[in-house]
Amino acid sequence: MKILAVDCAGNACSVACMGDGIDIASIHREMRRGHAEHLVPMMAEVLSEAGIGAQSLDALAVTTGPGAFTGLRIGLAAVQGLALSSKLPVIGITCFDHVLASSNVDGPVLVVLETKRPDFYMQAFDASQNALFSPMAGDFDSLQTLLVDKPPEFTVIGDAAARFTEDASAMDLCFGEQADPEGDVKPSAVDLGRLAHQRIDKGQMPAIGAIPKPLYLRPPDVGPIAKPPRA
Repeated sequence: MKILAVDCAGNACSVACMGDGIDIASIHREMRRGHAEHLVPMMAEVLSEAGIGAQSLDALAVTTGPGAFTGLRIGLAAVQGLALSSKLPVIGITCFDHVLASSNVDGPVLVVLETKRPDFYMQAFDASQNALFSPMAGDFDSLQTLLVDKPPEFTVIGDAAARFTEDASAMDLCFGEQADPEGDVKPSAVDLGRLAHQRIDKGQMPAIGAIPKPLYLRPPDVGPIAKPPRA
């Protein structure tokens, strides 16, 4: 089973060609901008290094969000183009599931992702990695409402874990401890490819032509320019 996995939803551009869950060839580059210029050449480079043509792939995998609007659109568009031209199924995976799969944490987990705003993107999982609520964008009050009768303390992971735990402590709140205060989990396309392979093994292969939808959780910060009022 050969899978090409793509992740550019955050501050990195990551591509991996996986064979039966094993990394054949991969590239991971940290970047805040430039995904549009780098992604397609990276996909071509990874396939070339792996010695695999698109026609030899069995599936594609891509992160669906939440994350940077531009990165999400670029990743989904690139994968959709390859899927349509090569007639490949696409496995869409949320950034919450991607981060969770990249960690080695036991017990309940709270995945917290950066919104670039005072609030957070959040989703909690129990010790068996079952979601305790749907992905959300919110603050501490909204999180407390969702966690009534849920595990009282989590291991906190994600690119906003440090800010989350610091802000919660400043407000005398405690939802858990950051997994690694020295450095957070940094998911890559290799982790994404492994997770996609696991889902295929469980019979979760999407139909060809079914393109995953982006998970935004909030509207974009920009919109159409308003027309000036008529004189």
